[in-house]
Amino acid sequence: MPTDAPPTSPRTRSLIVPVIALLRKDLLLLLRDRVNFFFTFFFPIILGLFFGLVFNNPAPPGISLGVVDEDQTARSQAFVTQLQSTEGIKVILNPSRDAGFTAVRKGKLTACIVLPKGFEASSSSLFRGQTPTIEGVIDPSRQATSGLLLGRLQELAFRNLMTSFTDPASVKSTTADARRALLESKDLDPVRRAALNVLLNSVETLATDSSANAPSNPLAPSTESGGGFSPIKIDLQTAAKDDSKSPRHSFHITFPSAVTWALMGAVMAFSTSLVTERTHGTLMRLTTAPISKGQILLGKAAACFVTAFLAQAALIGVMIIRAMPQSWPLLIIAMTCAALGFVGLMVLLSVISPTEGGGGGLSRAALLLLAMFGGGSIPLAFMPGWMQTASSASPFKWAVLAIEGAVWRGYSPTEMLLPCGVLLGMGAVCAAIGWTLFQQRRLM
Repeated sequence: MPTDAPPTSPRTRSLIVPVIALLRKDLLLLLRDRVNFFFTFFFPIILGLFFGLVFNNPAPPGISLGVVDEDQTARSQAFVTQLQSTEGIKVILNPSRDAGFTAVRKGKLTACIVLPKGFEASSSSLFRGQTPTIEGVIDPSRQATSGLLLGRLQELAFRNLMTSFTDPASVKSTTADARRALLESKDLDPVRRAALNVLLNSVETLATDSSANAPSNPLAPSTESGGGFSPIKIDLQTAAKDDSKSPRHSFHITFPSAVTWALMGAVMAFSTSLVTERTHGTLMRLTTAPISKGQILLGKAAACFVTAFLAQAALIGVMIIRAMPQSWPLLIIAMTCAALGFVGLMVLLSVISPTEGGGGGLSRAALLLLAMFGGGSIPLAFMPGWMQTASSASPFKWAVLAIEGAVWRGYSPTEMLLPCGVLLGMGAVCAAIGWTLFQQRRLM
């Protein structure tokens, strides 16, 4: 017969009951702090969904490619049409090479290529030793995609070449052009002229015989090597206004991203300190002195601005050891606007939550999301299209563009108006909302 469990001793009960009471108390406090509860339980779910959407498509990110067709012939237009149907490339037609190259320099396009005048003529002059040329520029911060782009262009050129050899009409047109060139060559030896005519006749016969046995899909990729031969010449340069305005060091590209994390650190430090001072009664004690609420908030904002600016200046000191910025005045303007924009964000984050736990969680979560959408964690070039559009709502994106414009993109003062204006506008809106909430909230 089983024996009953021994009763709990008074000493054991005295140890367990307080622990359970403290456990219940802490859980109730967490449940009552809605902001802290949200970022403890629901925010991780949002992050999981976020990364699930980002990596939902296993295909490589697309290349936004500007195309300028200066030749305006049937061959060049057919090449553009084939580019538009190429997987992984988003073709954007540009009216001129200046417009396309400027879009690349501003970071709106990954690259831009130009089909120059004479593209069709050189494509049809294979037997005259002429090779069609494609000119273009690529964003220096996206050099990793240049290999992919060159590979796609070469693949398309090889496919077109194979298709032309299985098309008797195309071969006859090419050989006819070669015969005309032979007739125009007065200094060519008669024996060599006759040999070349025999060669051209053989090519026509081979093309006619091969057309009957051509594959059903002439554009299917071939497994055979080209033996070093390239049917097209691609001259892809780094986008810049001139040779002096291109990133001369990797620091030029990595520096703007580092600046965003410096700004994030300044915002984090001061957005939580205001909540701490309010909950500990420091703000109430400050009001006993002849200091207004506006002065308190302004002092906090000024301290955040100085910290954000000095953090950027420290990074500049590291960068200039290896690479100098292109424009010091524009860089100072960009740093000032970035600091002001993030100061406004700090003011808003510091007054939203009434508790320290909620304020810290809200600040970390908001800044993390804005950084991810703005390119601080995930490069803009590797984001899906919808996320690149949404990134315009993040001040991180505009801070990166402003700093890049002064460091290596060669922005003019007019071109700097957009990123700097957006940063100042975002900062003003956030500061106005934060000021209104701070005026309405009690200090205790």
